Amino acid sequence: MAVTFKHRGKLGDIVWSLNFIKAMGGGKLYLQLGEYLDETGFQFIRSLLEWQPYIKEVVKWSGEPVDYDLDRFREIMNRSHQRSLCEVYYVVFGKEVPRHFEYEPWLVAPDFTHHKSSVIISRVERGLHGRPVHNKFYDDLVSRNLQRNSYFVGLDSEWKRFMEEYQCNIAYKPVNTALELASTINQADLCVMNQSLPAVIAEGLKKTLFIETRLDVAKPDHMFTRPNLFYI
Repeated sequence: MAVTFKHRGKLGDIVWSLNFIKAMGGGKLYLQLGEYLDETGFQFIRSLLEWQPYIKEVVKWSGEPVDYDLDRFREIMNRSHQRSLCEVYYVVFGKEVPRHFEYEPWLVAPDFTHHKSSVIISRVERGLHGRPVHNKFYDDLVSRNLQRNSYFVGLDSEWKRFMEEYQCNIAYKPVNTALELASTINQADLCVMNQSLPAVIAEGLKKTLFIETRLDVAKPDHMFTRPNLFYI
C-alpha cells in the first residue's frame, strides 16, 4: 500500500514538501482545500505534481487518515527561520536531513514549450514586503539587453508593472498550469525572481537563480548552499 501524505498549504509550500515526499519513497498525495488552496489552485498545481515519478496519485482530502500530515511544517516554520522550508519537513518528522537536497533537483519537467529563453523573470508583488520596490539589479539586466530572448512569467498586472518600473519591453509568457510554468522555467538559462511559486519551482529544478529575498523576516525561506544560487 502506498505511503500517504496530506498538505493544505499554499502552492509554494506544496512544492517545497516534494523533496521530503521523494525522500520518503513517494506515494499518494492528498490536498486539502480551504484557507490556502482553492479549486483553481488545486487544478493549477495538480499537473506538476502528477508529472513527478514519485507521486502515485493526487486527490482532494476528505478526512482520510494519512501517514504524514505535511501541514505540520508550520510547527517549525513559525518558530524559526534558521532552516529552509525544504528542511523543515524532515525536522518536524524527526528524519535526518539529507545534504543532497542542496544541489540535487527534486522536480522534473517536460520540454513541451517552444518558449526557450536565456532569462526568465518573475516578480510577485506580495514578495516585495519589507524591501524597496525598485531594485537596481534589474536596471543592470535591462542595460545588458534583457529584452532580447527573455520572458516574464506571472500575472499580467505584474508584467505590466515590471515594464513600467524598469522602462523595458519584455515578452510575456502566460501559463495555464504549474506544469507548463515548470517547463518554461526548465528551458531557461537563468532565472531572476523573488520569493514565490516560480522561484520554488526553479529551486526544485536547481536552475541558476538570482533571487530577491524578503527583508521583513530574520532569515529568508529560500536558504540553500549551491554555487548557482545568488541573493540580490
